[in-house]
Amino acid sequence: SRKQVWFERENQRFKFGDRLKGENQLIELVTRSNALFLSVAAQHNHPQLVDLFTWFRSLETVSLQPIRFPYLRAYAASGPSPAAPEPSLARLLENGDERQPLLDGFRDLLRQADIGIVDVRLEKIESEDRRRPRRSFALKHQGEHEDAWLPLREESNGTQTLFYLALPLLRALQRGSVLLVDELERSLHPAMARHIIDRFHDPAANPNNAQLIFTTHDTNLLGTTLGEPALRRDQVWLTEKDAEGATVLYPLTDYKPRKAENVERGYLQGRYGAVPFLSGSLVGEA
Repeated sequence: SRKQVWFERENQRFKFGDRLKGENQLIELVTRSNALFLSVAAQHNHPQLVDLFTWFRSLETVSLQPIRFPYLRAYAASGPSPAAPEPSLARLLENGDERQPLLDGFRDLLRQADIGIVDVRLEKIESEDRRRPRRSFALKHQGEHEDAWLPLREESNGTQTLFYLALPLLRALQRGSVLLVDELERSLHPAMARHIIDRFHDPAANPNNAQLIFTTHDTNLLGTTLGEPALRRDQVWLTEKDAEGATVLYPLTDYKPRKAENVERGYLQGRYGAVPFLSGSLVGEA
């Protein structure tokens, strides 16, 4: 329960702590300049570092770049670690009797994304190559007189984004693991982004203490427009380029904002740094 330094590395200079046992010097000799010491140690079955490497490898990352789902392969990832594969959404739908709570949670999130979505299924797509049939996802919309199935590629960007994010999010909450998301707010309504954050704060929804780490440009998450701020001040970190163009990461708490201070307004005014200058004016960008 006390902090220990196991090893430090600067370029090819290594320094090992007394608490790190094993053949450290030998592993150092075979570690290339462009390789991680941690991964090389894991390859050599280091008695202490294998578990650490495995933990890092279990992290699940999601990049919400412009998303296109024409076919199944765009969302067929089997999970964060080949050593402990997770089923893809396609496999969950094919084997509906297994891991039903995960599928139920997936459907619940989709219902919250768009009024009227009630289900998801796999559909076959006609292909010239009959030996390799393609499949796609479709979402069921409940209508006043008749239900309709729409291909995922015809859904809004916001629905597609949540579709892509939902399974990794639910897996993290189920396992109590760490989920990293680049630009959480991309194509999502601010209320939906907040709902996702609130799930990680809710002990009932997150009994295993999963953690969400994300980047965002959405300053609404700093403010009180939707009620209490979505994030505690000690959970907010900012980034800014230094004189050499390197990114510097620092916590909001360095500025010791007052309890009653409007953090969103203070950020947009440039009070905490991390905002670009455009034509002499400040533009907020978290």
